Amino acid sequence: MIAVNDVGQSLPSLSTPLVIATVPGAPGSPTKIDSTQTSIKIQWVAPTIDGGSPVTDYEVKVDFGDGAGLIATGKTSSPSIMTWT
Repeated sequence: MIAVNDVGQSLPSLSTPLVIATVPGAPGSPTKIDSTQTSIKIQWVAPTIDGGSPVTDYEVKVDFGDGAGLIATGKTSSPSIMTWT
């Protein structure tokens, strides 16, 4: 990039590599913090690879694995929230 005015042109700036964002890596496997008869609280760690763009939130999908389908879904409101109940 070069700046230009009525007197002339500046020296060119140093180039910056172009980064094209991709999907982030997977977050760490969730671990149980607490549970009751009707709820469970889990936590996880952020993915080590953000894909070149900051993570904006996390989606949580719960399935017993018995083929019955999802029993609960949720979404955090911030990338700094890495727990879900």
